[in-house]
Amino acid sequence: MIRPAGPAARAAGGASMGLARGAAVAFALALAARGALLLGTGDGPGRPLEGDERGYAAVAGSLARGEGAGFTVEGRTAGGLLVERRLEAFRAPLLPALLAPVRLAAGEDPAALRWACVALGALAAPLGFAVASRLGGVRAGWIAGLAIALWPSQAWLSARVLSEPLDALLLLAGADLVARHRPIAGGAVLGLAVLCRPGGLLPVALAAGAAAISGEPGRRLRPLLLSLAAVAAVVAPWVLRNASAVGAPVLATTSGVTLLGGNCEAALAADPPGKWVPPERAWPGPDGPDMGMYGWSHLGEAESSARFAARAREWVAAHPGEAAALAGWKVLRFLDPDPRSGKEDAGWKAPLGWLSWAPLLLAVLLALAGPARRAEPEARVAVALLLGHLAIAVAAYGDARARAPLEPALIALLAAPFLAGARIGAGGRPAGTLSP
Repeated sequence: MIRPAGPAARAAGGASMGLARGAAVAFALALAARGALLLGTGDGPGRPLEGDERGYAAVAGSLARGEGAGFTVEGRTAGGLLVERRLEAFRAPLLPALLAPVRLAAGEDPAALRWACVALGALAAPLGFAVASRLGGVRAGWIAGLAIALWPSQAWLSARVLSEPLDALLLLAGADLVARHRPIAGGAVLGLAVLCRPGGLLPVALAAGAAAISGEPGRRLRPLLLSLAAVAAVVAPWVLRNASAVGAPVLATTSGVTLLGGNCEAALAADPPGKWVPPERAWPGPDGPDMGMYGWSHLGEAESSARFAARAREWVAAHPGEAAALAGWKVLRFLDPDPRSGKEDAGWKAPLGWLSWAPLLLAVLLALAGPARRAEPEARVAVALLLGHLAIAVAAYGDARARAPLEPALIALLAAPFLAGARIGAGGRPAGTLSP
């Protein structure tokens, strides 16, 4: 005999269906927004790859051909000799690995890669809907899902072959898992975020620590160690591979040139100060890198990165006052809603920044004004991600791309539940406890 489902079962089933429908709507809207932006940008999806896109696409092509996670660049020495160099660790491996099947199927077509990135970037919207719904109910879910779907920086970056949207997806997923005391799964996902953007290692470690201290006293060390061990287990194979391939256990050999570009006289003199500058400006003169951001033709990949980093440290040590001023400018650039773009799209980036990042920062500050909410693990993890990315911006450079990976996490974990009026404490989730 089959018994009809009781009221509780029917309510749970209805909630699940509502969650699925909401997530589907958020994904469709995100896909439409990113697709429309891609179609309306320049010459459309098939326009030539530019900037960082070329590096990710080159590594994806190398993986598709079975040649490993590297790519070949050309440059000229000071004497005019044309040289080739194989770079094995210049780009983090995760995004190229996901794009390798696309490269294998579509060949050199840039449109296929960009459409794949549109789909990857759109996934953050349904995830944000689900996370915020768990924390603050359906209203919070809709706020987060719609906001992330239409978020200007996420849409703009998703229409390009760049790693920030995938990193944002992984940071939100990992933060949600560690906040719910799932340290192994959360640590593994956060480890993938590091393999997407190695500069995010500090925010990941801080997020794991913030989740751990939200547990019961006396039971905080174990989840911290488990989450960090999971991060290490995911990241270690890549680091060990690089130790063999380039002679140093590094996450990426872009770290040196990134550090120098944000810590030099040219960065302080930029308009606005704190903007990353290419090595040709950061290190002018005959002893500068003869292969640009790829370093020196007579040095190995890791050695070039180390030389860039040493130059940055030397400048900071020799000019502490100017370095402090530059750090202050980086903080301002990180927090400034206007990205101060010098490109032709600056006219619409500025107002969109004020309509998105500024209200988000205000909502985050208002949410954190309540002590009960500050005690929540999700709030602590979100703040850890914010502070970690701010610290990285001060060490390297601060701009809209530096903060983009953490925006969906701030929306779903903090801003959306607060704006939905979700109560924490009496009448809601007890302060400092973990959601199921």
